[in-house]
Amino acid sequence: MTSGLIGCFFLLLGCGAVHGGAPPAAVQVRFEPAKPGGYFWGKKDGPAGTLVFSNHASAAINVDISVGVLNHRAEPVGEPLRMPTRLEPGKPVEQKLPLRPERFGVYFIEVQMGETRQRFSLAWLPEPAPIWPDSPFGVCTHFGQHKHKVPDTLELIARMGAAWIRDEISWGGVERKKGQYTFDKYFDQYMEAAGKLGIRPLILFDYGNDLYGKGESPRTPEAFVGFAEYCRQLMRRYGPVCRDWEVWNEPNITVFWKPKPNVEDYTSLMKAVYPAAKAANPKATIVGVCTAGTDFKFIEGVLQRDGGKFMDAISVHPYRYPRPPEASDLLGEMGRLKAMLDQYGVGHLKVWLTEYGYPTQQDPRGVAQHRSAAYLVRTSLLALSLPYIERLFIYDFQDDGPDPKYNEHNFGVIRFDGSPKPAYAAHCTMARLLYRRRFIRAIRAGEGVFAYEFAGEAGRVLAAWTSKEPATLFLPTAARRVTVTDLMGNERVVAAADSRLALPLTEEPVFIAGHD
Repeated sequence: MTSGLIGCFFLLLGCGAVHGGAPPAAVQVRFEPAKPGGYFWGKKDGPAGTLVFSNHASAAINVDISVGVLNHRAEPVGEPLRMPTRLEPGKPVEQKLPLRPERFGVYFIEVQMGETRQRFSLAWLPEPAPIWPDSPFGVCTHFGQHKHKVPDTLELIARMGAAWIRDEISWGGVERKKGQYTFDKYFDQYMEAAGKLGIRPLILFDYGNDLYGKGESPRTPEAFVGFAEYCRQLMRRYGPVCRDWEVWNEPNITVFWKPKPNVEDYTSLMKAVYPAAKAANPKATIVGVCTAGTDFKFIEGVLQRDGGKFMDAISVHPYRYPRPPEASDLLGEMGRLKAMLDQYGVGHLKVWLTEYGYPTQQDPRGVAQHRSAAYLVRTSLLALSLPYIERLFIYDFQDDGPDPKYNEHNFGVIRFDGSPKPAYAAHCTMARLLYRRRFIRAIRAGEGVFAYEFAGEAGRVLAAWTSKEPATLFLPTAARRVTVTDLMGNERVVAAADSRLALPLTEEPVFIAGHD
């Protein structure tokens, strides 16, 4: 930390003799940010919070406490402060943290007591990102599983510049008795809150119902009719807010299509749902296929059976982790998908990436939090360079649990407790800098260097990064100075020399304005 990043730190804590080794389990610490969740916006809203230490034992405990600050790459910002501390039983000790960082970003407060180490996070960002009706940016949520707060979670989503959420309201939860449909008030609340914030839901029609075929995926005429009616009921209920619907989730894997994937049954389901949905709302967008990965065999099976005529857009889940998107040939894969659509006469269908993500679990399949942020933005920028890709949904918004080593608990751009991860700030920066802008060209800038230009009424912005460090972007420009914004939202002015900008690049994209 720079001098003064944490000032006058432990003045309120009493000192005593220090025991070596780890502190007893009875010693606990928590961080209480001054703003809900630890989100601070703008130069006048500097980050602050309070550490609370508690001793749940029956006697006083002396313990070594070390507190440091790390940036979004988990690099120490200065030296940690160390203080031997005496904790009395039943008397929590509070210490305010007057944080004074010099740069915007996500910061980790790292507290170490003996061998025990905990990290808490906060975000200090320049401003929220705006959303707009044609925004491509969305996130996957789990309101369908009652996992979020209303409207708090939706407000955080809007502030990061995500104009879409993808969620579900399952068949079995809606039709609990044949022909009778019930709707959870919680679903009504989050739908209403989303509409008020200008967030557009993409809702899944999904999963089996024990009333039809013992909960297996639809495969009989009765089940197809029952599922189509459930779809109509959902559309009637939530049509004022939601007009975009996706038929099933990952029907190409056994986890979601029971008893096993069947391309003929899935296509039959599409053929039952599409006319029923269009009768309910002719302007509705019905999204189909929705494969785990870009499963060309399954997709072609649907298209061979004329399934492409029973959808308005096609969705895939092109996960790449832990590989970076460039090394795993994301653009080539999407190109092959477009060629297949053209081959079967449905090249007009837009492609929606309704899940992609970079989980941060602590194993070889996970990536560091700062790298997850960079890869998510790079995936988004690459996808936006393709004119047939229309919508992007990061999976997912919030970690699904607290286990740092479990894959499914670590996909979020925020943590399970609601505090930020670097990906939240990175997405906010990207959405803010690309507001109402569209891709216009890629600039050749050397091996491993990516430079994508976006333009709109507010002018042009160039997004640039490298997949092979070190690298430098050499950009011809008539401007004497340009403004460069890093992934955490910090701006700096860079001078050009001899009509050329020379800008060192890293794996984290930067956004360059004023270069034209």
